[in-house]
Amino acid sequence: MRHRTVISLSTLAFHLLATGQAGSLDTTFSNDGTTTTPIGTYEIGYDWVIQPDGGIVGVGYSDTQIALVRYLPNGSLDPSFSGDGIVITAICTDENRAQAVALQPDGKIVIAGYTSSAFTPYEHPFVARYLPDGSLDPDFGNAGAVIQYDWQHAVGTAIAVQSDGKIVVAGYALFDGYLVLRYDTAGILDTTFGSGGIVVLPLFSDLHGPSGLELLPDGRMLLAGSVDNGFNEDLCVIRLGPDGDLDPSFGVGGITTHPIGNSDDQLNGLAVQPDGRAVVCGSMQAGANFSFALARYDTLGMLDPTFDTDGIVVTDIDLGQDLALDLLVQPDGRIVAAGYSAQGATYGFALARYEVDGSLDNTFGTNGIVITTFGGPVASVYGVAQQTDGAIVAGGVAQGSDYDFAVARYLDALALGVLDDVNEGNSYLIYPNPIDDIANLTYTLTRPDHLSLRLLDLDGKTIMTYLDNVERAEGEHREQLNLSGVAPGPYLLQMLAEQRLFAVRIIKR
Repeated sequence: MRHRTVISLSTLAFHLLATGQAGSLDTTFSNDGTTTTPIGTYEIGYDWVIQPDGGIVGVGYSDTQIALVRYLPNGSLDPSFSGDGIVITAICTDENRAQAVALQPDGKIVIAGYTSSAFTPYEHPFVARYLPDGSLDPDFGNAGAVIQYDWQHAVGTAIAVQSDGKIVVAGYALFDGYLVLRYDTAGILDTTFGSGGIVVLPLFSDLHGPSGLELLPDGRMLLAGSVDNGFNEDLCVIRLGPDGDLDPSFGVGGITTHPIGNSDDQLNGLAVQPDGRAVVCGSMQAGANFSFALARYDTLGMLDPTFDTDGIVVTDIDLGQDLALDLLVQPDGRIVAAGYSAQGATYGFALARYEVDGSLDNTFGTNGIVITTFGGPVASVYGVAQQTDGAIVAGGVAQGSDYDFAVARYLDALALGVLDDVNEGNSYLIYPNPIDDIANLTYTLTRPDHLSLRLLDLDGKTIMTYLDNVERAEGEHREQLNLSGVAPGPYLLQMLAEQRLFAVRIIKR
């Protein structure tokens, strides 16, 4: 049963008020909307997912080891995850890199990537499973991990969990092409899938796909990546049946390929709309210039002409390199692509939001584009996801003195519950209002929770912070708020509780 935070002790009128433009950094997240996590000297967060409780999980590597991190919804590292929010794993002795992460319904975390050692010098794909506390799951594979030693120069690049708990890993082998592996819940290859649990597709790429894997409700699955056409790279989308056979009703024999430009087209992300249409993102190269590139396919594998008339959208954010490395489809059908853009000599997080028809959403950022730099020369998004409250989370890497995990959270036309006092003989939520210097906020929690409480101006700027991720027990509470020194005028008192945002409009006299 999901518990909900109750914030009213009185009869209150409820309406919605948007505070902050869509695409603005969410200042309730780590104070300024961004956070970086140094672990070693060189780390990258390759893939990111959101837990049902709003926790943010990222996976990648730190130096030569796997790095797995978990943040609380407010942007601080989660101390219930391995004590400090960070898990470092060396499956083999030489090189260990995770490139994909997925969540199981029971809270366990599965990852895929590649590993090598002096005794097995070639890269081998692996899959590993962690318990919710960050420890390797002893009931999975060999002490929590499975390494496919029989595949050399091979990597796992994408992962997904079926409704029956089976785990699907997509990858690439240098001399064999695309790989798809399916494991049972104990980490044993599922012999009902492909040949002995493995499907091999002789599709080759210098860019090492596939980079996208999505499971469809009917048991089929989509893969997406780049493929060599003999001259350069094209986009490639593949549909497999539940048993791993190519689906002949999709594209040509289960495969569809399309060029965008006349040079290399790199495909990095895949998402599926509720109506079954597939959206992919990557980059198109024209000379030395790279641009965001998106394409949408119908359920038969044909480019969708309702998406910018030909199924393809190219966005040149700035002169230089603009690469889309991941995307998400929002519940309202809009599409967010994320990666990096070169702003002169500085590379920053780059997000672009598109309407359902492929046009840029001008309500998001500046003309549909948001660029975020982290104070150093390089920052890039590798994964993007959306929380249940609508906030958009982008994770990847930022360079300061070295390379660190980096996360930013953005508003999505943020709608806050604004509670207006209505005097019907019951106590008010906040009183008095208007306020001279001191006010009281009352609320009830149905379970222990971590709360943040801030005073904002009507532009969404933080004026004062009263609570910052402070633990409160179950039950009724009262917070005394000091507004002395605050200029007279209207403000919002904002509370973050149960990964939901609430606000009360107040007047300072």
